[in-house]
Amino acid sequence: MREEYKKQLITLLFLLFSVTNHKKIYNHIEEIIILRHMTLRKKYEST
Repeated sequence: MREEYKKQLITLLFLLFSVTNHKKIYNHIEEIIILRHMTLRKKYEST
């Protein structure tokens, strides 16, 4: 019984961790896309 509880807790923590990690990665990708878009716009405006 106790082992089962431990396993569930670990799984839950792992899921939580991966979800927060995904959010961080997603935010990072979003930032990169926005930055790239901005630099492209600047290039077009300067020419």
